[in-house]
Amino acid sequence: MGYTAEASLSKTVEGTDCLVVAVAHDRFTRLNLPRIQMLMKQPAAIVDMGQVVDPVKAEKAGFVYRGFGRGVWTK
Repeated sequence: MGYTAEASLSKTVEGTDCLVVAVAHDRFTRLNLPRIQMLMKQPAAIVDMGQVVDPVKAEKAGFVYRGFGRGVWTK
């Protein structure tokens, strides 16, 4: 498709302020959320369209969490 891509997820999220999970791949259920959050600008946000990220774990790691079909959580 002609898009450039980074070699790793860590490099991809570095310096960003929002992570959008658009597909429900099993890989996304095993994200190291505290590590990813440390690499991102603050406040960092996750938009979970695949409903694969645990909202409680995401908020505990310091993310603002929004999940498609899940409504608004605590932040």
